[in-house]
Amino acid sequence: MGAVGEWLSKEEARRVNIEGTKNLLDASMLTGVKRFVHVSSLAVLGMKHHYNTSADAPYHLTGDTYSDTKIESEKIVLDYHRRKGLPVVIVRPGFVFGVRDRRFLPRMLKLLDENKFAFLGNGNNIMNLVYIDNLIDVLIEAGVNEAAVGQKYNVTNKDKVTMRDFVYMISDMRGITRPKKSIPTPLAKLIAGTLEFYARLAKSQTPPFLTKARIKVASLNLDFDISKTMRDLGYDSKITIREGLEKTLKS
Repeated sequence: MGAVGEWLSKEEARRVNIEGTKNLLDASMLTGVKRFVHVSSLAVLGMKHHYNTSADAPYHLTGDTYSDTKIESEKIVLDYHRRKGLPVVIVRPGFVFGVRDRRFLPRMLKLLDENKFAFLGNGNNIMNLVYIDNLIDVLIEAGVNEAAVGQKYNVTNKDKVTMRDFVYMISDMRGITRPKKSIPTPLAKLIAGTLEFYARLAKSQTPPFLTKARIKVASLNLDFDISKTMRDLGYDSKITIREGLEKTLKS
């Protein structure tokens, strides 16, 4: 569970991601659930460059409301396991895409269709994508596999693609021109900082078109180690990113 977004208030994020998780844990203890599978986020390992980062790497606080509250919620889940014996598993998906996606792909498709898409930097950064059906396979296995209790698992597709590869794949499938524009990341950060300042000054309920969080997502190298997930849960990400895209774009 979780409140997701780069424009979350601290109060809302804490209410949902921390207090909401604790309420579910308490209810699980009362009803005697056999397994509590907590869907977390790879963001708990830090919004920074990652190069095969392990699921057992330390938490990395960044000051980002979403990721920091997800760290705290994970700690609470693990505490219920250690102190109260609740059988828990933590699953950390990357960017989930698939049929009926309303958040990730639609925004990118709109920019591509309107010829407004621009890479941040050279576009050679690895993305931490996972197709929805592959994530579901992990969640089901996490709910029944005894080896998973008390463990944390990174979940991405095992076939790695860069931002440029992914965007070109979409463009080719849709028969539109591959974008060539790029913006230096430092310039994008400056623009985002200015836009965020004025948006918050105006008490805007929606984020500007460019935010610091979106820049991180679009420009960081997000390569995570999923070997533990493959070893313990038999995960093999059956549906490739290309196959997943084809299914998604046809829907």
